[in-house]
Amino acid sequence: MAELMGTLLYANTFTADCIRIVTESAEFARRLPYLLRKAAATKFDVLPEAGVAGKLTLCVTDPAKIAHIFARCGFSAETSVSLHVNLGLLENDCCRRAFLRGAFLAGGSVTDPEKRYHLELSTTHLKVSRETELLLDELALKPKATERKGSSVLYFKQSEAIEDFLTLIGAPVSAMAVMSAKIEKDWRNDANRKTNCDAANVDKAVAAAQEQLAALRQLAGENGELAGVLYLGSVPERTTDVHAVLDSLQEQPWQFVADIPADRWVAAPGGGRELYCIFAVRREDTLFVYEKQDPQYPHQTGRELYCKQDGQPILLLCNGTPDTPDITAVVYCATGRTLDWNPQLSAETGSPVPVEGVDDFSQHPTPGAAS
Repeated sequence: MAELMGTLLYANTFTADCIRIVTESAEFARRLPYLLRKAAATKFDVLPEAGVAGKLTLCVTDPAKIAHIFARCGFSAETSVSLHVNLGLLENDCCRRAFLRGAFLAGGSVTDPEKRYHLELSTTHLKVSRETELLLDELALKPKATERKGSSVLYFKQSEAIEDFLTLIGAPVSAMAVMSAKIEKDWRNDANRKTNCDAANVDKAVAAAQEQLAALRQLAGENGELAGVLYLGSVPERTTDVHAVLDSLQEQPWQFVADIPADRWVAAPGGGRELYCIFAVRREDTLFVYEKQDPQYPHQTGRELYCKQDGQPILLLCNGTPDTPDITAVVYCATGRTLDWNPQLSAETGSPVPVEGVDDFSQHPTPGAAS
């Protein structure tokens, strides 16, 4: 009886002239005749046609039936304008849950939790809505109230409250769906926040690397140099694996060195032991790397290994044999100056051999020292 009362008080029409319930739920439409027959021992005068989809309408129009249904709910058909919740039918918790279930099925709706959290109960009877609000409050549920197009609306916007309400009225599967959607949404939001944070950190690292390189370029330019060089370290055996050499060396304080992509790694054809970072000071200058020419033909250029006009730094692995340079680096300056040199270590100092036009930053202990 409590469920029927909730259904009727939240139905589209519940007056002394007509009882009309409109629903898009086929399951609810099938349940209603059973509910009316069991609770009020009567039948609907109008039922949906079999096989019809969309909005389904059930009506009671017989005045005698309507008066009987009103009486079963504890109302008088003559005073239908001031309907209220008959608390005498809701003394037990199971009856309260049944009343709310009927109210939700007849006048409730819930939004897809994948989009947003919103559940509401809507009725044209203001007094019924206020009494339902008090009832929910006693059950530790705190809905918000509003008026919309002549109807009184109670609503929840918190996922936990929606879960509790659905569980209370006997819809645990729907409550679990809301909970699962919230967990997935929270996980997705956390993942997005982490991704955004990681992206921000990457952006900061890239910016810091570019600042380091810009500082070195500025310093070399002020000294009138055409190229900069950093000696990064060496390995005992000749190899062409730049990645393996990088992994074997101590962590570099120069962020831009770690960011140099593999397409800007150059290794001498026979492999090398010494790893350098070299770059043109001016972006508009062109950096070439050649295999060192055959001593028998000193005026011929060796095989070209790298060529780009973008000023980006490269990693160069060369000099497989100590004291014997096997690579020639050339910078063609847009102003007409030309620089060519053979990167190699001095046997005396263990640092790159000084060359006019090349600024050696290998001895700077930290990036800050270069700025």
